[in-house]
Amino acid sequence: MKFLQSIDKWVPLLKGRLNKGTAADFRYYTGIFNGEGRSVNNNNKNMMKMARIQWNPLGVDLKWRQSDVKRHKKAGLSIAGAWAGNKGSCTKWSSSGCGSLDSVAADTSNPDRYEIDQYLFEVAYKYQGFSLQHEYHWKEIQDDETNLTHKFDGAYVQAGYFLNEINPSIPEELELGFRYAFVNEPDNSNTSLDNKRQEYSWVANYFIAGHGNKITADYSILTLKDGSLNNTFEENRFRLQWDVSF
Repeated sequence: MKFLQSIDKWVPLLKGRLNKGTAADFRYYTGIFNGEGRSVNNNNKNMMKMARIQWNPLGVDLKWRQSDVKRHKKAGLSIAGAWAGNKGSCTKWSSSGCGSLDSVAADTSNPDRYEIDQYLFEVAYKYQGFSLQHEYHWKEIQDDETNLTHKFDGAYVQAGYFLNEINPSIPEELELGFRYAFVNEPDNSNTSLDNKRQEYSWVANYFIAGHGNKITADYSILTLKDGSLNNTFEENRFRLQWDVSF
């Protein structure tokens, strides 16, 4: 168990791991933050609180990274849930300060206007070059000035596989993957209506030196179902990226 405090906000984070390597392997995290971003003063007496619990039923603690670059010889599975809550003038958390959603704008004149609850469910699995990852997010914003409640939800699921595991003639650095994602959010012009965004992506990754040096090519179909216009828009996107990090 570790008790940590951040330098810029001086607020606590408690985390730990129980029953390491067993079927009852758990990680837990709880924290209290100012909720306004790094190096930003809290504009009220409220604090952002969070909690996360993660179960590793196979006794393997997966890293928070995508793709099974290291080729897990023992299967790893994690199942987790999390919650965060805050009351303030902002409608989304931003490291640079008060964040604002398009459909629910921040109101810095009223430091107690919005009461926010966010929930997360996630699953991750890795084994011998195969990776699967899923997250579902749900967010509710209670506007104490208008007495309206705004609801958002979204999710993604993605899978990747290094085909070299079944065909040695294929370069071991090459991974193919697929991703589906959606977001439901209130319409900007009429928050009683919803917009739905969806993404379908096919991707090829070439890991030159793991995640620190890789080339990615992906093709996506992006759709928007606009509630106020009662119409669906679709576009195609192709990206080629060389990612180098230190």
